Amino acid sequence: MSQKKFKLESLISKSARKKESHPLSLDELKSVAKRHKTFESFRLHSRSAYQSAKEQGILEEVCNHLVLPKNLSRVEVAQIATNYSTRTAFNLGDRRAYESARLGGYLDAVCLHMENGNKKKKIDKRVGKWCLLSASREASKYSSRTDFRKGSSGAYDWARRKGFLEDVCEHMSIPTTQSNHAHTSLGSLTNL
Repeated sequence: MSQKKFKLESLISKSARKKESHPLSLDELKSVAKRHKTFESFRLHSRSAYQSAKEQGILEEVCNHLVLPKNLSRVEVAQIATNYSTRTAFNLGDRRAYESARLGGYLDAVCLHMENGNKKKKIDKRVGKWCLLSASREASKYSSRTDFRKGSSGAYDWARRKGFLEDVCEHMSIPTTQSNHAHTSLGSLTNL
């Protein structure tokens, strides 16, 4: 028998064996999932069990004890990114935060402090003066947007231009008072 024909028959028999195998039962899948604390750990380290549960439509039942990932805010992602010196390390170290930044369109903003991929030079410090984390830290010193704009116009303008103003100012209270001028104008119109 030729070598090619033997390999082909071997591959065919392997695929036939796979089709004959039965999917894991609910109890078997639950016992595999119980070895994990988080949903992400189960998905990454027990891929066949995860896929089997997903295909059978019982993934929620199998994973009901696992901790599900929460949505990360831009500021949380920026804080996580400071733990890494390259984008590759960030991607490998915390895939969820990396993907949140990439899909949210702010990956460049949270990676300004990181080295370039070629490791020959760092990103220009002038370009990276403000990043999401540093602007957020600066904004935390102020209780209102007006104070923030007056006290740190560079950080305020950077956050506004990049579309992060809402994120860095989320801790600030929104003024509820309206101008007296508007009330006076309306009052004088009704007296006519």
